[in-house]
Amino acid sequence: MEALSDGSREEPGKTSEILEKSRQELENLRKEYKDKIRQAIRDNTDNLIRFITDYILKFGNIWLSYFTKVTDNRDRRLGNGWIDFEEEIGRVVRTIENSLLNRTKAEDMYISESLTDAIGDVLSNDVELKEYLLPIVKFDFLVFSLWMEEALKVEDGRLDSREKIKMIEEEAPNIEGVISYNYTHTPNLYNLGDKVRFIHGELGRHNLVLGTSETLEDELADEFVECAYFKKKYQLIRYRLGNKFKTVFSNSQDDKWDAIIYGHSLTPADKYSLGWLFTENNNGLFAAHIETIKICYYDDLSYDQQIANLIALIGQENALKYVSEGRIVFQPMS
Repeated sequence: MEALSDGSREEPGKTSEILEKSRQELENLRKEYKDKIRQAIRDNTDNLIRFITDYILKFGNIWLSYFTKVTDNRDRRLGNGWIDFEEEIGRVVRTIENSLLNRTKAEDMYISESLTDAIGDVLSNDVELKEYLLPIVKFDFLVFSLWMEEALKVEDGRLDSREKIKMIEEEAPNIEGVISYNYTHTPNLYNLGDKVRFIHGELGRHNLVLGTSETLEDELADEFVECAYFKKKYQLIRYRLGNKFKTVFSNSQDDKWDAIIYGHSLTPADKYSLGWLFTENNNGLFAAHIETIKICYYDDLSYDQQIANLIALIGQENALKYVSEGRIVFQPMS
């Protein structure tokens, strides 16, 4: 029995009905905001940021809550204020997938605690997770992406006041094509705007690719697609970006290129594009077009991480071979 504020009693069944009604009213309100936000995206109106802000204030945001937890955890952040979004998204996705697939898994207490704080204790309830929670997680992911885009627009607006990177400024006159994994218009600083392929989306187009690499084995990846929404290849299809990055190097079969990788960790999450850059066959670039690849690193920590990621991308033997031949060169950022 449940006590009401006026001192009377309510039957348990009635209480359940009240809770279900409250949930339905909440979902109706949530749907109103979903419709407003999706329409604002289609119309590309200035109302979008207001709708996003109102939505977050009314309903919170699962991903903002989760990433805030990550920044508070010293073992999982990359320096002050930096976190690996792709890795953390992958951790959450794998946790949800494992729950839905009823797999036996090693308990990740940090993930469990963070998710419980963000979404409640539903990981053990497949029906609740799949039918009620997952749609919210997906829409919150879209809202987080739009919120991040708005934050980056502010940074993009300060472009003219940013100090130029000496190395890129010196190389700019010789640069014929840019594959940008960033969303901002930084290449405009060096008059490279018309040479850029934004392979992960571009600010102002609401098409930011912010996701993880595939988290399932090959035999499951094309069958179990409950969490495909959070994965890069899905987003590349959704935003019609595809693999257009290849056109940067396709001017002529006789062209020879030197490639520079700057500001990228070589994360395996981008293997679909970076792995192709290193492929040594007629369908790739290393043999057909690329003579050397210069990989810039920030410090010893990033240098070690980039070497490990390079091995994950192309294998130890290929990495050793290309570095020994001078076809891959690591260079500190000056």
